[in-house]
Amino acid sequence: CFLQFKDPVTTLWSMGTNAAWNGGHQFVVSDGFNVRVANLLGCPLSSSITNYGAGGYVQATTVITATPGNSTWVPIVGGQLSSSIISYGAGYGVAPEVFIPAPPPASNNINGVGGIPASAYAVISSGTVSGISFTNPGAGYPSGVTVVLVPSATDPNLSSGITNATVAFTTAGSGSLTGALCTNPGAPLSNPNQFTLTVTGAGTQATVVGNVLQTVTAASVSGAGSGYGTVSALLTTVGGVPAAGTVTNSPDYLGLGWRPRPAQVGLTVTAAANGTLGTQVGTIYDGGLFLTNSAPGFAVATTPVTGGSSFANVGATIALTMGSRPDIVTLQPAP
Repeated sequence: CFLQFKDPVTTLWSMGTNAAWNGGHQFVVSDGFNVRVANLLGCPLSSSITNYGAGGYVQATTVITATPGNSTWVPIVGGQLSSSIISYGAGYGVAPEVFIPAPPPASNNINGVGGIPASAYAVISSGTVSGISFTNPGAGYPSGVTVVLVPSATDPNLSSGITNATVAFTTAGSGSLTGALCTNPGAPLSNPNQFTLTVTGAGTQATVVGNVLQTVTAASVSGAGSGYGTVSALLTTVGGVPAAGTVTNSPDYLGLGWRPRPAQVGLTVTAAANGTLGTQVGTIYDGGLFLTNSAPGFAVATTPVTGGSSFANVGATIALTMGSRPDIVTLQPAP
């Protein structure tokens, strides 16, 4: 379980960067409607656009269909941002901050579905702004915006004078799929690895990959391997981040909006003389948390065999089972 907040721009439930890592007590201030606790294991939470299509998509007729499961999705057509520098500024010792307004929400956006806020950072050279790099070019902006960059609070040149730079953000991606919002994750999937999203409409070739929240529910070893040290081994994992996509620099994929938590599984090593890792079911200390459609990679941490100079000689086969599990939450009102 983790805390989610209701995003006032997209009106969707979102989790914070460290949602998967927080344990113990958390203090929450809520009006009763803008924060919730959710266990969404086995459910799709977001998507990565791997091809925004050959153009021709229209907001009113574009549809994203999920298979299997009953999750619901809303496409966003067009309204990405691109940048051009109007004035480069001068005197910067530290790159200035880039604050881009969010697109209008569904209630007053001409597309009727809202958008995804863009984010970017500035790059400086010799005290002037030389470029703007997007961490997310956004989606659903009905028009461009002009932004005056704000000097960083840590800039040592604040007292000596800085000339602010100005950047124009214009819309791009007309007729292309620029966003896909999961409006309801639906029920947990029995097999997350079979989950697919299909885009239909007036355009062609747009493709989307769904990101499913998973944990390790079982870890098993078959066969046997030697050289696994003289103490119990720890199986841990790598990977589990969302698909990168080719249209947006996903904040989740970049580790700015989401970080996977690695699993920790205990394995028993027998026959200490040669460190044998035999057929067994591992003990899951922490199943981890992953936002992906496939099992993460894994590694086995061991100590070398006494007198040896190398680590494990992998001869055993290890398999991870991904899925969902129940959880426990205790809620207490503030004093």
